[in-house]
Amino acid sequence: MQEMGPTMIKLGQVLSTRPDVIGDDLARALTQLQDHLDPFPFPAARDIIERELGRPLEAVYAWFEETPVAAASIAQVHKAQTPEGRMVAVKVVRPDVAQKFSRDLALFETLAVSLERARPQWQRLKLREVVQTLRETINAEMDLRLEAAAACEFAENFRNDLEATAPAVDWQRTASQVLT
Repeated sequence: MQEMGPTMIKLGQVLSTRPDVIGDDLARALTQLQDHLDPFPFPAARDIIERELGRPLEAVYAWFEETPVAAASIAQVHKAQTPEGRMVAVKVVRPDVAQKFSRDLALFETLAVSLERARPQWQRLKLREVVQTLRETINAEMDLRLEAAAACEFAENFRNDLEATAPAVDWQRTASQVLT
């Protein structure tokens, strides 16, 4: 699935949460797709950060680790330090991932329609709805501002809970494809 691209990785990630559908062994194997993927090159991450934040990397971060600490289907995470001295994690969306997802999901939609026509009994599986749900999920995950807003909402909802914490979002260093 990793070699087939980000959409198949995302599908594998979704399936890994459904041992009731695919069995325990396969679900366990697919968990490797969660955060153990090959990273994309640092120059691409630099380009995305600079484009999204409108400033050179060195103006945004005092120090930036070129090697990511985690890489997944949509983004990877780097350690960095702000000019104010705070250590932060910086999540960067993979280059061209939106176009790859769009292409693959169009193919999935075509396959779903074809399968439902060829096998009317498969209509009960609602394959087109599955593809649409996958599309909506992926689109939401690709806009890191939504993830940032959710983290802020979580922090606010649990601000008095001593057992739950959420990292603070640095909104001046956050954009659609970059989350600090």
